[in-house]
Amino acid sequence: MKKILAATLIAIIAVIMIVHHLNQRKPNPQSMLIYPRYSTTTCTRILFRDRSDTTMLIRRGTIWDVMPTRQPTPDATGHQQISELEYPADTALVEKALSMIATIQRQDLISSNPAKQAEFQVDSGSALFMECLDSAGASLGGAYIGKTAETYDSYYVRPTGSNDVYSVPGGIRFAFFANRNRWLDKSIVPFDLSSARAIKIESRDSGTIELVKTAGTPGDSGKNGEWMITAPVKVRADAKKVQFLLNSIAQFKTVSWEGNMTLTDSAMGFTRPSEKLTVSLANGVTKSLIIGGDKVAMKWIRNPDMPKITFTAYAYTMHMLDPGLAGLEERPAIPSK
Repeated sequence: MKKILAATLIAIIAVIMIVHHLNQRKPNPQSMLIYPRYSTTTCTRILFRDRSDTTMLIRRGTIWDVMPTRQPTPDATGHQQISELEYPADTALVEKALSMIATIQRQDLISSNPAKQAEFQVDSGSALFMECLDSAGASLGGAYIGKTAETYDSYYVRPTGSNDVYSVPGGIRFAFFANRNRWLDKSIVPFDLSSARAIKIESRDSGTIELVKTAGTPGDSGKNGEWMITAPVKVRADAKKVQFLLNSIAQFKTVSWEGNMTLTDSAMGFTRPSEKLTVSLANGVTKSLIIGGDKVAMKWIRNPDMPKITFTAYAYTMHMLDPGLAGLEERPAIPSK
């Protein structure tokens, strides 16, 4: 019996030693990261480079901007190319990229042969290069992202300073790109919908319509009040239709930015706009969307807060911005039979 107990004890000790040895050999998860020094607090710049495209994102406090790619050139019209401006980045795209960077890990080692880097498209000439930097300009890690790997939703990745090529899962090429325009925030006049207190629609087709949100319960300054049309008639507005209009204005996005700097305000229809929408907010600030003339199937658009920039969007997407009086006033309910 004693021999059996001794043998069992020896076996248990052996198992413990083997498990401990395997755990000792198991790599530290931190050492597996492609960007081991990265964190959302230390990273203040992200560089993307892909063949002829180069983009730099920079953090300003809690906001991320896209850096300009060229120096401003004097222009008689006072307007600027979008490539000359530091411009707000799309928040959703930046958040997706930041969360993805923190999770990129070395997975299956595919090759350590420098001669095969071109085959996996992780060489400096054909890869998407991405590097994170801190506020002092020190690198927090970089990598060359190549073509799609053999396993589903994975890509070949080579860390900077290494010849090792890994297969990395996670669809990272959907979160990273070097095309500057893809990073730009396409919102034209965003605002908090709940803070809207008045709307003015000046349309060449529908005339001028004014709406005001009345005070609701004492002390709410109109937050929970009703929307009323005050001009050209005084009638209650349909709350859902007004909310749809406000959402359409705040969420309206540009397709592109006008790059022809020789066009004058008159040529783009801003001396006599086809429509101007103005939203007055609770804090006294006004937000305006000015729709100019036609540009083939598109129209030119301006935001007075950004006077040096002209946006463009398809004309058919703007019908919801000019609902007319009939599209805003409340209709009496049809009695049921």
